[in-house]
Amino acid sequence: MSAPPVGFKALLRDLTKSRAGLTGVSILLALTIVTASVVGLYGYDVVTKWNDPFAWFENPRLAAPEWSQIFYQKRLPKTIMLRESDFIRSEYVAGEESLKYVNLEGTFFYGYDDFPSEINLLISGTFGEYRPLVKIQWIRPDGNVVFCTSQVLENRNASIFISGDDRVRENVVDFMFAQGLTPDPKRVVTQVALFAQIDEGMGDPTSARVLKSDSSGTALPYRILVQATMHGYNETISAKLIVYGKLYGLAGTDNRRRDLLIGILWGAPVALAFGLISSVSSALVQTVLGALGAWYGGWTDELIQRVTDVYLVIPFLPVLITVSFIYKLTIWSVLIVLVVLSLFGGLTKSTRSMVLQIKEEPYIEAAVSYGASKPRILTLYILPRIMPYAFANIVSSVPAYVFLEAALSLLGLGDPIVPTWGKIISEAYSGGAVYYGFWWWVMIPSVLVFVTAAAFALIAYSFDKILNPRLREE
Repeated sequence: MSAPPVGFKALLRDLTKSRAGLTGVSILLALTIVTASVVGLYGYDVVTKWNDPFAWFENPRLAAPEWSQIFYQKRLPKTIMLRESDFIRSEYVAGEESLKYVNLEGTFFYGYDDFPSEINLLISGTFGEYRPLVKIQWIRPDGNVVFCTSQVLENRNASIFISGDDRVRENVVDFMFAQGLTPDPKRVVTQVALFAQIDEGMGDPTSARVLKSDSSGTALPYRILVQATMHGYNETISAKLIVYGKLYGLAGTDNRRRDLLIGILWGAPVALAFGLISSVSSALVQTVLGALGAWYGGWTDELIQRVTDVYLVIPFLPVLITVSFIYKLTIWSVLIVLVVLSLFGGLTKSTRSMVLQIKEEPYIEAAVSYGASKPRILTLYILPRIMPYAFANIVSSVPAYVFLEAALSLLGLGDPIVPTWGKIISEAYSGGAVYYGFWWWVMIPSVLVFVTAAAFALIAYSFDKILNPRLREE
């Protein structure tokens, strides 16, 4: 005798009694809340901002999450930013020469145990045909003055990348020679030397020691002096200094300075939508086709089964690679291809076998004897009986599609624009995150992929115990 049917109400009631099911539902509820909050807070503009390199220039590059400080023995630096209002301005005009001299001085304290990752100075101004001459000096807490560079501004919004400018680096090396040191110019790192104590290890990043300047003590602050020579009374100039740290936010940053938290949060609704749409559409179609073939039989069943056999041997990956060469892949085009390739599958055959047993049940025979039509019997008597099993299959197949999206992105077959967990992992792989130890870039999105898959797997396990007669609890 076959097992009695399990309805949706009984399915949900038994699910709430299972620890595994409750755990999975709780995880999915948390992800759903995150999904709703991300869409509401950021909207679709996240996609545009994510691929805009100028939107992230204030963030440090490849910075670890701030909470990871507990794992380090030394205090890692956070980003220090001096905006236009933080600079002390002094200016005077030479009337006879029609020149305007502007001095911008910014001060800050630095009490960290490690050196900054980069230093950038942004200068903006309004000037006419004659461009201003800018001279930059770095004044250390020990009183030493390092001449950084002197150059003519080419644009009204210029970026002087102090830590990456070869001219600044040469001037820093000259300063070290003037102190009686003999550094190897090839090993000198600008941002390290500017913050290092003056000794023989100053030119070696592995042995240099930080010259601290703590606001709570008696040490003097670091200062940067920008001296500009303007050619008009009405010309203006302003500066912004960014001393990039090595810690940032809750999820760190990548090699493009992007806040990974935004990409990871945005990846949650994408992963859930991708997995749910794929699994729901494929499972429902396969369930209906399997029921149609088993109930009507004849050439209908033969056609569905032969097409299913063909679909079962079609490889996904070569088809997606072919499609990627013909069309521009997006997350939605990949989704459409997957759904089309999943219209027939294993669930079609398993549903057929279930319906072949159900159609022999007494209540089906009674419906036939009362004169109910085949479509009515299929719709009202057979499909409701097998839908709980189809729903369980949907839940169990979602993790496969979530993993599939990540795998496709890792192979370069994902959406090149939309930030997804798989895309972040793919960029981390190509950026050498594993080799160079940028663990947060790989670990955080990978853990979320596994957590999402585990949530659906726990629910699927609970459904299996409910729906499988051999595992059903008394």
